[in-house]
Amino acid sequence: ILGFDTIGTCTGGSKAGQGCTEDSFCTGGSCTINPTKNASFALGQPNATGTGACNGDNTTKAAATNGSLCLVPYPAQISPLEGPRGGQIARDSSRNIYVVDTFNNRVIKYNDPFANDKLADAVWGQADMTSRLCNKGQPSPSKSSLCTGAIDEKPYAYFFTSAVDVSPDGQQIWVADSGNQRVLKFKPGQTDAQLVLGQSGYTSSVDGCGDPEGPAMCTPTGVAYDSARNTLYVMDGRTFGPELSTGRILVFHNPTGDGQAPDAIWTLPAGSTFLWPRGLTLEPGTGALWVNDTDNGRALRFVNGVVTHILGDNDLVPDGGCNISNPVFVPPHIVCSPHGTMGIDRDGKIYLPNLVTELVAKFAAPVALGAPAAAEPVGAMFDQPGRNNHVYANHVGPTGLANPGYVQFVGTQMVVADRYRIVFWNNYNGSSTSGAAANGVLAQNDLTSQEQGGYNQFAQFTSLAYDASRKLLYATHGPWISIWSVPTGVVDRAPPTVQFSYGDLITAAGA
Repeated sequence: ILGFDTIGTCTGGSKAGQGCTEDSFCTGGSCTINPTKNASFALGQPNATGTGACNGDNTTKAAATNGSLCLVPYPAQISPLEGPRGGQIARDSSRNIYVVDTFNNRVIKYNDPFANDKLADAVWGQADMTSRLCNKGQPSPSKSSLCTGAIDEKPYAYFFTSAVDVSPDGQQIWVADSGNQRVLKFKPGQTDAQLVLGQSGYTSSVDGCGDPEGPAMCTPTGVAYDSARNTLYVMDGRTFGPELSTGRILVFHNPTGDGQAPDAIWTLPAGSTFLWPRGLTLEPGTGALWVNDTDNGRALRFVNGVVTHILGDNDLVPDGGCNISNPVFVPPHIVCSPHGTMGIDRDGKIYLPNLVTELVAKFAAPVALGAPAAAEPVGAMFDQPGRNNHVYANHVGPTGLANPGYVQFVGTQMVVADRYRIVFWNNYNGSSTSGAAANGVLAQNDLTSQEQGGYNQFAQFTSLAYDASRKLLYATHGPWISIWSVPTGVVDRAPPTVQFSYGDLITAAGA
């Protein structure tokens, strides 16, 4: 989790040039996002660069610590690129941060990490800061256990997201305990939950997906608590397994009794459905509820169960994607797979995290449902060269790799198939080249791109071969084979000499 003291600088106004996060701070000016600004600190890792492992090591079931997080579903996936997870983060009025540490099966609290250290200060769901098992290793849940991420014990798709919310005074902590099909309320300083919803008791974990009218929940993945109206909203439902459920919002007014039934259930109108919704956010002041309808590529604003405004496509058609012809090459800033908590600042500006584009897009306002055009972003965080228009993390560029799949050597050159491009380093075995920028690229216009689709035919490079006798470099990508003539070595941005698909092949006999 990255923390930013500011996200940009004031343009115009009496505070021009000062760091800012909101337009109103700039007194007559506006806050312009710096898309390449470094984070001030990181939570869950020893620093903000170079580390990204679950509890320090994705290849072992390492113990948790007060300085670690585990947001990757290892051992099924050991790389953050394979299984990124979005989740809700909560903050109370004292600037304390609450996080579901998904695959450590716990909720942890950081006491104002902007002013204090970056270590967790309180834990729920585990007896201490080093334990991490689902339900503390017991076969059934209890008042003090959680199961937010346990792919060895529960169906894998239960744990695509997580959620926690807290009242402004920090006295009510609400947790979506998805693996146990329930929502719990905790209090600070107490390890036992004070209330359970979605189950008849604390040791029950009945799967409610097959009985939508029953008391049990169906994989709850979102919670939002409106303290001003004493109302709890829960997102539950799933889109996998024999009991297909497309998602619904459960509304609990004055939640006080264990196993209490919801007072209302909100769904989308006939002909429309949620698709893997992953995140609820309350709009300050109005109490309107925002839902990240993740795999439909949109965020929806509900008032009393009715959608009034939208970010993304400006209708309720269940598109099932990012509403573009080829989601691999997405335009900058499009609403595409929004996850977790939406940010709404004191000016009402909206910050929407997009998993696919690796951006946090800023919107001045949403549009009314059915408006002539979709809302356009006015800026974005993490909008760095080499990250625009594609789905690859960690700023690819000339010194990074999107997801390398094959390495070949052409004389003293090292050639790497890296998704939609081929990059190479000259004199790869020279000690001075360690960590250096690549010397050239094939199938892209420059070393900061992955989105160009000319010579790669919009297919990923999957293997390389070098014919030393004929001085030819071969590459496969989808149904295509490209061949470069390299008599003096690979040349930057050279077009392939020959390119053909499987339909062009003939046997040696000519058939």
